[in-house]
Amino acid sequence: MVKPGRVSHQPGHIIDLMATCLDLAGATYPRTYNGHTITPTEGISLVPLLKGQSRLGQSRLSPAWTGHDVLYFEHEGNRAVRQGDWKLVSTYPADSWALYNLKTDRTELHDRSQQQPQRVRQMAALYDAWAKRVGVIPYAKLTKLAEN
Repeated sequence: MVKPGRVSHQPGHIIDLMATCLDLAGATYPRTYNGHTITPTEGISLVPLLKGQSRLGQSRLSPAWTGHDVLYFEHEGNRAVRQGDWKLVSTYPADSWALYNLKTDRTELHDRSQQQPQRVRQMAALYDAWAKRVGVIPYAKLTKLAEN
């Protein structure tokens, strides 16, 4: 399935592992559990990518791996959104956004938020919509709940 020495620069994410396992098993992600509706997985199967079927190699008989248009992250108040070559990052408790161009700054050393305020606003809005849709609870609220 995977050719030795093959490298892909298309971003995948840990959220893709569930979708990949389900795809390989021929299973589907459940919509309910014990009578309760559950949040659908946002991962995309990596099987087409592992087979070498990238966006550029798409054919009618062999669907290409399309990847993610946008990836979102949140862990203990640290949050990020990646769109194309750009990554918007905020670390807790500072709660301010930093913007990086991963194509030219893979190690995220040069914050471009001051030079690209419109991009920051647009990507922050994407993050906020995602956080609301998936039910992210602000970390500061969680820490206050834990204190009580």
